[in-house]
Amino acid sequence: MSFFSLSLLFLIVSLSFSGAHLHVINVTEENELEQFLCYNDPPVVGDTLVVLYTNITHYISGNVSFCMINTTYSLNITSNSSGPATINCNQTGNHLPWPTTGFSFINVRNLTLQRLVFSGCGGFLKNSSIIDVINSTDYPFHFTQYQSAVLLFPHINILLIEDVNITFYYGFAILTINPVNATINSIEVSGAYAASFYNHSIGSGILLYITDTSKAKRAVPLHITIRNTVLIFNSEYISTVDCLHDFPQTASKEFPVINAAGLTILYSQLSFPCNVSILSSYFITNNGTTGGAILILYYKTNNVITTIKNTKFSDSTIHKNNCEAYGASLALVTLNLTGQNNSLIVENSNFTNSGRYYTGSSGAVFIGVYRPVSASRITVFFSKTIFHGNNIMTTGSCLYAKVFFNDRVQLEVLSIILKNVKANKNFQTSILSINSRAGLFTIVNAHELNITGMNSFHDNYGSVFEITNTRINLNGTIDFVNNKGERGSAFQLHDNSHFHFANGLRLRFNNNTALTKGGAIYSYDHLTDECLFKTQESIPVNIRVTFINNSASESGSSIYANNLYKCIAAGEFRKTAQSLSLYSTIFKFISNSTLNNMSTPANEIRVCNASNIKQVFPGQAIKLYLSASYKDNDQNVVQRAVVSFAIGEFNEKKHAFKSLPSWEVSPKDINQVLLENQNCTLTTISFLKTGTGPVPPNSHLLIVSTMYDSFSKIIDLKLFNCPIGFDLKPAGICDCSKIWDKINVTPNCNINPKNSSLPTIEVQGMQWLGLMELPNKGTVIGVASTCFLYCRRRKSSTVLVVNSTNVAIQDHNNTLSLCIGNREGPLCSQCPPGYSAVFGSYECKQCSNWWLFTLITYAVSGPILIYLLYVLKLTLTTGSLNGIIFCGQLFAVIDVPPSNYSYSNAILDCFLLIKFPFKVCLYNGMTEIGKLGISMLYPVYIILLVLILILLSRYSVRLSNRISDSSVQVLVTVVHLSFSKLLIIIMSVFTPINIYTNTTEVRRVWFRDATVEYGTHGHLVLMIITSLVVGPILGVYMTVLLAGRPLMRINYKIREYIRPVYEAIHAPYKRNKEFFFVSRLLIVLFIYFLYDTVRGRDFFLGFAIAVPILTTYTALEGLCRPFKKMSLNIFNFVLLSVTSVVYGSSWYFIKKGQDQGVIILMTILNLVTTGSLIGITVARLPWVNTLLKNIINKIKNCWFCQSQQKQEEFSHMSGSFFEPYDRVREPLLSSQHIQYH
Repeated sequence: MSFFSLSLLFLIVSLSFSGAHLHVINVTEENELEQFLCYNDPPVVGDTLVVLYTNITHYISGNVSFCMINTTYSLNITSNSSGPATINCNQTGNHLPWPTTGFSFINVRNLTLQRLVFSGCGGFLKNSSIIDVINSTDYPFHFTQYQSAVLLFPHINILLIEDVNITFYYGFAILTINPVNATINSIEVSGAYAASFYNHSIGSGILLYITDTSKAKRAVPLHITIRNTVLIFNSEYISTVDCLHDFPQTASKEFPVINAAGLTILYSQLSFPCNVSILSSYFITNNGTTGGAILILYYKTNNVITTIKNTKFSDSTIHKNNCEAYGASLALVTLNLTGQNNSLIVENSNFTNSGRYYTGSSGAVFIGVYRPVSASRITVFFSKTIFHGNNIMTTGSCLYAKVFFNDRVQLEVLSIILKNVKANKNFQTSILSINSRAGLFTIVNAHELNITGMNSFHDNYGSVFEITNTRINLNGTIDFVNNKGERGSAFQLHDNSHFHFANGLRLRFNNNTALTKGGAIYSYDHLTDECLFKTQESIPVNIRVTFINNSASESGSSIYANNLYKCIAAGEFRKTAQSLSLYSTIFKFISNSTLNNMSTPANEIRVCNASNIKQVFPGQAIKLYLSASYKDNDQNVVQRAVVSFAIGEFNEKKHAFKSLPSWEVSPKDINQVLLENQNCTLTTISFLKTGTGPVPPNSHLLIVSTMYDSFSKIIDLKLFNCPIGFDLKPAGICDCSKIWDKINVTPNCNINPKNSSLPTIEVQGMQWLGLMELPNKGTVIGVASTCFLYCRRRKSSTVLVVNSTNVAIQDHNNTLSLCIGNREGPLCSQCPPGYSAVFGSYECKQCSNWWLFTLITYAVSGPILIYLLYVLKLTLTTGSLNGIIFCGQLFAVIDVPPSNYSYSNAILDCFLLIKFPFKVCLYNGMTEIGKLGISMLYPVYIILLVLILILLSRYSVRLSNRISDSSVQVLVTVVHLSFSKLLIIIMSVFTPINIYTNTTEVRRVWFRDATVEYGTHGHLVLMIITSLVVGPILGVYMTVLLAGRPLMRINYKIREYIRPVYEAIHAPYKRNKEFFFVSRLLIVLFIYFLYDTVRGRDFFLGFAIAVPILTTYTALEGLCRPFKKMSLNIFNFVLLSVTSVVYGSSWYFIKKGQDQGVIILMTILNLVTTGSLIGITVARLPWVNTLLKNIINKIKNCWFCQSQQKQEEFSHMSGSFFEPYDRVREPLLSSQHIQYH
């Protein structure tokens, strides 16, 4: 005989001896149980024992929706063996989508269900006779027509359900109403078909309904115990309530029953106390809309204690996406609570993985106190509880508790106690995600939070405690380690929330990290002036709060709070010095952070850099160094602050700020952060002009203020329209003007350059940009494609620094004027008032009134030059002079960069009549037209002097004897010396340039004076004079050189005039190589024409063409040796080689913008040519010439005395290096009948 058979026999015998008459019913057939339960056959007429045989399945056909047994006797239904008996309400074996049959036991004095399995059962409650009683007005909750149940127990005195398994069921597995003493032990409920039935809730899990009714108005307390119970894989869908958080808005006097997927407890009684204990149970994967594992509802009740011990909650979820998914494991909701003796006790339990396996995620515990009476009280106590791996998308992954009343009133209704609690690895989301501001334990409007005992919170994401309007009492030992949150990774406090430290507290914060403020603690209370930290006594006793290596990225590596200083504690004002003393006593900081250990909002802003008036253009950014600090009499500490900027006008008298309608701060720069780990923080503020209105005349101000405090700073600003070269774009910023398109230039415009406080424009070339005056049209912006004469020489790429009136050039860290030598105006061609154009320079100078002395100096210099030419016979017949003049002509056209370099070229410039090398002012107010006209007259003046001397020699025998042998040579030499000067004058007079404006106007001006319109007024006169004076001179000279031979064949008289010129020019050259002189002149003409074409546009192209031509000619002349004397060939070849090298090297230095390199090369060439000229001049002195002849003769006799052949060879090379050929008559005109080829 088995153990269970013996037990059953013992039970029967015991009841017999007790005097009870026990009816035993053995159910051995499949349908026999249905007859008893559904049709009361046989009826219960006494205490009854029903024994179900386990070798068969007891089917319920489903013909009856609800089977009911209504009796006051005891009833025991059990199996006949140790195994369970199976009751199947679905004979087909298919899982039907609608309820089948349920079982109701009414008024049973003592009911026991043991070793049973219910499968596929559950019937509509509307088909139970008790439903009318349940839905009467005495009940605050009513059941809908869709809700169902497997087992219904209304008003059972003693209930024992043990070793029962309810699976694949419909509705509630167990629904019990007001059991006096109920024990549910070792049961399993799983597989509810309740997700939805025609989109309506039908119930799920276990429902305990405690309420006052006409049958339950008694003072006998109720005791319900659930032990060793497993609720797994249950699901529920509630459509009558959208979200548990919104339940009070749905609830009315009578509202439908709401339930969790697992266990639901509804308290609504006032007349008797009730204790419900849940012990050693498991709630796994229960998913619902209003509650997952357990839902406890207190409705107008009192004297209720719910105890949960040794219970594990795992993997439950709230699966309604539009809800704040709170209470997946445990939800406590109180509605209209009136009593003071209500509590929830959770001991030695685990909450793990709530919401982890569902995309919406869910918090573990929810406590919602709705519409409480101020005298009501409820206490929630967690002891030896572990929270692990819980996840929610909002806040409250472990606990969300809120008293739904006035957010600004702290009622003494809800108290939460945490004792020996551990929470780790909750909120499994990256710290960078949107959820990083959430808290693990979120408590709002509670009376107090008490943390005591040994508590540990580590490796969590989000603030461990997010507390609002709640007192916090700390006692015992509490550790926060490796938590990460958006702010306050351990505590994030809002409004009237403060700490109260108990004596003996050991509070440690270690290696916690905040993404923004408060590595461990963040607090902002805008409702009260209460101090954040308070102690039981004014002098703390044995309190240690330690902060180790906590960090934040913005402010307060350990603490950030607004009520650290000047606050109220125990009703008294606490000064800053008292707060500092308290903190130094109880706090210990160990940190490597550069931030403050404790930070608070700043109360002062300081401008670090000078606050002088700043120029602002649309789109431009200004840089301000600002510092925020908390300052009072006891400390001054730099703090982090968020500042906002606005632009407008400030009225000091009215202390009013008025914004500007057409200006604004760029949206991206309105709010900026001042850092606390820097004494001064750099802020960049950009300004936009959104309208086309005029710039206000007054200075404007920038207001700098924090987001929370009223203090501000005022910065003076000066607003401008777009600078020169910029236009206002629709975005409100300045960018490149369309004026650049008119000269086919695409610049790089930067309204906010890195290396300049003013806007810059980077261009390629030597363009001019600036302001100019137009007659009757005012001031306009002009641009020209070139500015090669008076603008500062630049690199291939130039950065212009511009403002509203001026244009300058950026040179490394300096700013240089675009114009050279005190010049201004269009093309930099104007001298400012009080300055004049001067000879010898492109600069403008202040002139003296010694113009007569200057004029006399110029007048005397002409005769002196002619005298030297005659006396020293410095004419073209000296072959070495020919090469010096050629080299000087090649470089005469190139403008050397203005600089205070050596005047080594002064003699050569004077000799070539190019310019007077010293800065000399002829008269005050001299213009460029006057300067060029006088410059043109000087070479004409020299030529006229020579012609006058030749004419006078015809009437003076004495004069004729002195100059007759060199008069033509001197004339030809003077004309040849003037050749470069006259060519430059023609180039200067006849060169126009177009200036384009930002209007439709295009000005064609003279490039030397842009205020003079080309070909008008004084410039027209200059053009006529140049054509009449310079044209004939150059025309006759070039005609003689190029067409002299044909002309000499035409007329004998013409031949007599041209012949001396030919002899003077060709004297140093070998026969049939005279063309090298003309070739040199043609090269000069070509280089001048090339220079005039490319200057100011593509200067380097000119060099690229000229250098190969000059080098080729140098090599050709070196091979042909055109001069009669070898010494002249060598001298000219060396001189031309140096010239070619200097030309090529100058190209490199000009392209690199290295003016000093160009100056050095030019100085070297000038030293060579000038030294040669001086040498020739000195050698022409009589005594020097005689000395040189004697030296040469001695050398000749010594070297060639042994060989007559060598002597003859030397005789062929005879003649001094400086010897002229004016005594040698070419055979060119030796006969009247000779033909010129």
